[in-house]
Amino acid sequence: MDMRVTCPTLAAPENGAVTGGNSYQDVVQFTCNHGYQLIGDSSRTCQADGTWTGADPACRDINECTPNGGRGPCGHTCRNTVGSFICSCNDGYTLNSDGWTCDDINDCTNNGGRGPCEHYCHNTVGSFLCSCNTGYALNSDGRTCDDIDDCSPNPCVTQASCTDVLSPGTGATCTCGTGYVGDGRKGGTGCTAPGMGATCTCGTGYVGDGLKRGTGCTDIDGCSVSPCVALASCADVPAPGTGATCSCPAGYDGNGRTDGTGCTDNDGCSPSPCVTQAHCTDVPAPGVGATCNCTDGYVGDGRKHGSGCTDIDGCSPNPCHPQARCTDIPAPGIGARCVFTEGFNHNKGNGSQGGTGSISDKHNQGDSANRTRIPTAATIGIGVVAALLFIGLVAAVAVIVVLKRKDGNARASNAVEDTTDDRDPGTRKGPTFDNRVYDEVSEGNNANRLHAISTGNCDSVYEYPDVRRNGDVEEGAYQSLDPNARIESEYQKLGNRAV
Repeated sequence: MDMRVTCPTLAAPENGAVTGGNSYQDVVQFTCNHGYQLIGDSSRTCQADGTWTGADPACRDINECTPNGGRGPCGHTCRNTVGSFICSCNDGYTLNSDGWTCDDINDCTNNGGRGPCEHYCHNTVGSFLCSCNTGYALNSDGRTCDDIDDCSPNPCVTQASCTDVLSPGTGATCTCGTGYVGDGRKGGTGCTAPGMGATCTCGTGYVGDGLKRGTGCTDIDGCSVSPCVALASCADVPAPGTGATCSCPAGYDGNGRTDGTGCTDNDGCSPSPCVTQAHCTDVPAPGVGATCNCTDGYVGDGRKHGSGCTDIDGCSPNPCHPQARCTDIPAPGIGARCVFTEGFNHNKGNGSQGGTGSISDKHNQGDSANRTRIPTAATIGIGVVAALLFIGLVAAVAVIVVLKRKDGNARASNAVEDTTDDRDPGTRKGPTFDNRVYDEVSEGNNANRLHAISTGNCDSVYEYPDVRRNGDVEEGAYQSLDPNARIESEYQKLGNRAV
């Protein structure tokens, strides 16, 4: 062999590299850059004819964001890039130094702990809340504070005038008009006119002097004393009831009262609305509920009262070869296994649609020394010479062969539905391929062998041993009907049945 043979220099795949020489029997290796996957042959060999084995591979970008519900390795949001990926965080969070995970931003750190608030700042998960000093009210912007007008609503009876006490003081002063005495407050003694000759007392839940010509009786506003926290809404309990009810907004739990549990973020994952195979994430207030994300290998909305999480069927669509059986890989695994059915092998493929398959020997192939061989050209020539010496014997053998073939064809036409062969009690019907029946023939102490021909896209070589009749070996029961057969063990069946 001329060792000076060289092959054309191979180029590296885009986003990859190639190493190795180009002389005879040199092997080159292909690799891809980080973030890329090699598609095709990982190596090629320089052959004696100056050509390479295999074909040029390619490097395909890996989408790192596919797993984990599209988040990939990121804590919040993943964006795939060529050869890599970028993580980002939701509002109120900051990306950590690892470039993947997110931490809550403490919005109250700056401005002496007040953050963006005028008075007080309270950090929450992904956000913040502002509150005001006593005597002030939070404005609609949620950050600044204004002095509370303690005369609105008016705490004084009709016969009294109200004066707001400026912050940081609280409350208001009530002053009874001329001719009246009292503290002037709806919740106090009110204002009464001396010498009216009667004393009236308002019922529970009302305030006033009870006099028709006085302040009368008015419902006590339970919200006037601000019993609720800033997040809660206040509703007065109408008289004869007393006090007020506090209601937390959507996404919060608690009684809303300053002297109670206040309002805290509702944990949408307690109890969890998600099935076991899903991960539960609380929706931060003022949002409500939770999000459910199925783990790897499952698909669905992940909710107990929704579609839940079902195993992704790797066999739909079927990725396997027509002669292979598809078995789904149970979650958390992904994909499917392709296994050739009995009577097929995968020596030339993996059972997938992109591979190949072939009908195989159902039992072991046996020793080549035990294989029945058809005559070669040389032995035929010797036979011709021998025939000149033994013409009578050859003629007799020819007659016997013809009679046996006719007898075999006659039996084959009636044997499709049979389960046994009358020539050998050890013969039994084998598997069926391509709507044809094939037999397994017992060879004494040897293993049974499957007798069949190539069908479809399958490519296999099978042996046809002699058949026994009444303990005697019956030779010539098989022959090659394929004029293009080049290998001694390539046989075709007689008629429609391999006996």
